[in-house]
Amino acid sequence: MAHHVGTYYGYREIALPLRPHKRLPPRATPSPPKLNPVVMERLGVPAYDYRVWSGDVPESYPAEWAALPWFCSQTKWTLRGGPIEAQFSYDGSTVGDTRVLRGSTATLDSFRFFRVRELLPGFHSWYQLIAML
Repeated sequence: MAHHVGTYYGYREIALPLRPHKRLPPRATPSPPKLNPVVMERLGVPAYDYRVWSGDVPESYPAEWAALPWFCSQTKWTLRGGPIEAQFSYDGSTVGDTRVLRGSTATLDSFRFFRVRELLPGFHSWYQLIAML
């Protein structure tokens, strides 16, 4: 499962290496800061973060949950192949919700952990999840 990290400032995107950020989670402030890009780069505090996971969907759920650093606020799923089943969790051990995804979709969600599996075993599927944090 490939995992990518990035940050965007409005319409401008900057790729970042995988490293922890020392900042407040997005829900800690009532609205994102409205500063120009030069000031934002100097402060080093991005307005929004996103995480991207992609890869072939396994036939059964993996034992490990994929973890987001904070609860997401919006997701965008891109699917190729057959339908998939996704499980979501708030604590990484208890299943909070299970959904069948039959095509690419964007949703408003709040979860911290997820894992996916093929809905029809043997029917190859590929997925990409972009989680806005």
